[in-house]
Amino acid sequence: MKHTALALLAAGAALVISGCAEVEPLKAQTGGGAPRVNRLDNGAYTVRYDNGCIVTYNREGRRTGSQACRPGQVEQSDLAVQRDAGSRGGGGMDVQREPNGAARVTFNDGCLVTYNRDGRRSGSRGCHPSQVERADKAIQASSDDRGGGGLRIQRLDGGARRVVFNDGCTVTYNRKGDRSGSQGCTPNQVQRADKAIQRQG
Repeated sequence: MKHTALALLAAGAALVISGCAEVEPLKAQTGGGAPRVNRLDNGAYTVRYDNGCIVTYNREGRRTGSQACRPGQVEQSDLAVQRDAGSRGGGGMDVQREPNGAARVTFNDGCLVTYNRDGRRSGSRGCHPSQVERADKAIQASSDDRGGGGLRIQRLDGGARRVVFNDGCTVTYNRKGDRSGSQGCTPNQVQRADKAIQRQG
């Protein structure tokens, strides 16, 4: 009876050991080399090492998982993703204004961010969050530049007035000083025109 029990225990132990051996490929192997960073079409990241270590990240650059990694590899992967994200967010930015006041910002890697005529972001494609943030700041700076200087107040027949900027933005007011329309202007320019009319009285 004892011999039978011992035999069963030995067989069970062998099964456990064989089961552990089956998941051996998930264990960290020696070596590893440099991290290979792969950015997916949706902006997410996968970082791989030669020893089988894999680290994944979402499109915001936050780590979502890792497997079969040695100590230090996950940290190296974090730094590699941060460097890649930083390089994608820098340089190669072009701001284009449409005739209707809308705008688009493009980057060398194909990232595109679009804005409506009020300067509000309307969409983005193929961009990293740092690129969207830089595009937002560029549009804000562009709007501020367009709203600065070159302001002239013209009096029209009947007491109406018109504020004209150097870039062609025109804001019109009735004889009471109420705004009656605007054309080709940013929100910043309209605000400046309103204040100019109020100061003039």
